[in-house]
Amino acid sequence: MTAVLDDVKARLAVLGYEVQPEDAWALNYCIDRAAQAICDACNLDVVPDGLHYAQVDRACGEFLQAKYSTGKLSEETAQAAVQSIKEGDTTVQLSTGSSLTQRMAAAITSLQKAGENEFAKYRKLVW
Repeated sequence: MTAVLDDVKARLAVLGYEVQPEDAWALNYCIDRAAQAICDACNLDVVPDGLHYAQVDRACGEFLQAKYSTGKLSEETAQAAVQSIKEGDTTVQLSTGSSLTQRMAAAITSLQKAGENEFAKYRKLVW
């Protein structure tokens, strides 16, 4: 969990959000929630190492969604976080004509869906 937490903090820093000490519980909650979603989708008990970064991005997406929906994400942080997203070999450049709300929603959705295309590799069937 510590490695995931450190990676989530680093990822949020790259996205323009400075983690505060009072964010600790929310970050852990989002990490657990992301792990549960991945485990449910793959029918596993623990998140495989190959989906570590998917868990990190999903936790960041959940965290930013919670902050944004409660109005606790400053406008300059939101502006910095949604100019472009680079995920592996895929880059999403959001147009400057889009509203801040549209760009933020697109960025958060992209983070929340991270790794879905990799789930089939780890999916375990149950009889």
